[in-house]
Amino acid sequence: NRYVIPIIITLGNIGNAFIIILFNKRRNNSCSTYILWAAVMNSASITLYSVNHGDPALYSLIFCKFHHYIPQVFSQTARYLTILACIDRFVLTIHTSYFRVISRPFVVRCSMGNIFVFWLIFLIHIIIWTTIKNE
Repeated sequence: NRYVIPIIITLGNIGNAFIIILFNKRRNNSCSTYILWAAVMNSASITLYSVNHGDPALYSLIFCKFHHYIPQVFSQTARYLTILACIDRFVLTIHTSYFRVISRPFVVRCSMGNIFVFWLIFLIHIIIWTTIKNE
C-alpha cells in the first residue's frame, strides 16, 4: 500500500497531463472540452487525495471537512463530464438536428457549470456530517 499509492498517483497525473496537453489546443469540438476539463478535475482530485503528510485533518475540523469534500466534488464532476462527452458523441450521430444543439459551446459551458454546481450542493452533507472523533 505504501509503494502502490504513489505509483498510482504519479501515473494518474502523468496520464492526465498528457490528456491536457493533447486537448489544450484551441478546438471548437465540445467533446474535447468535456474531456479536457475531466482531466483537469481528475488531476486535482488525485493531487488533493494524496495530500495527507502530517495529516492536519486529525486536528483541524475545517481542514478535515474540506479534505474529504473538495476531492469528492472534483472526482464526481470529472466522472459526469466524461458521461457528457459520451452523450455528446452519441447525439452527433443522430440525424435529427434538434438534438445537436447540445454540442454548441454555450450549452457545453452551461452543462459543465451545472454539473459542478450540482455536485457542490449534492455533496454538502460531507461538510455537515464529518467530525473528528478522539478515541
